[in-house]
Amino acid sequence: MKQYVFSFSTHSLDFNSREYKIEAPGMMDALMKVKHIKANVEAEISSTVHIHFKGIAYSE
Repeated sequence: MKQYVFSFSTHSLDFNSREYKIEAPGMMDALMKVKHIKANVEAEISSTVHIHFKGIAYSE
């Protein structure tokens, strides 16, 4: 299965950049999952989170 790698960042000094690997059969599924994660992170830190797509990692 493919792992889609996303980086989360914000302009806040107390939030370190985070990287998430989302296992999904396709890009649309990965985007739906990462949007859900983004909403949870924004609620946790009370700030806007920027998502950057980094690439695809193939797992065996």
